[in-house]
Amino acid sequence: MAPSGNRSWKSFSGFRQAASAFWQRITEGIELHVLWGQFKSEARQSYGLYSSEVDWASLQGETPWKRGLRMAGLLFWAMILKLSPARRVFLLIALTFVLLACVRIIGWPLPILSLLFLIGLELSDRRLLKRDL
Repeated sequence: MAPSGNRSWKSFSGFRQAASAFWQRITEGIELHVLWGQFKSEARQSYGLYSSEVDWASLQGETPWKRGLRMAGLLFWAMILKLSPARRVFLLIALTFVLLACVRIIGWPLPILSLLFLIGLELSDRRLLKRDL
């Protein structure tokens, strides 16, 4: 009979192999610093898309704290208005579920599944648009 420590090491080794395979599949073998560069580039592009619709002049003269809150609100609205009306309503419902889960009125599965469903819809649209180009 093998000692329990040996069995534990084998299961850890299997976990490491599975985690490594998962990481390779997700990253397609791209190094972390390259992934970080891609992320920063995509974030700048997205920020540029949304920030072009924000009236930055309206934030002049406000305290840094208030300006930060207003900036977040303006960017939130710029992003929300990019969604279709039906998806805006669905996002508000999902955010309500998140709030209810935060105060422990409901569990986390419903908010998480709602947000994942919305992300899935957006990703499928993005994929269809790329295919049409």
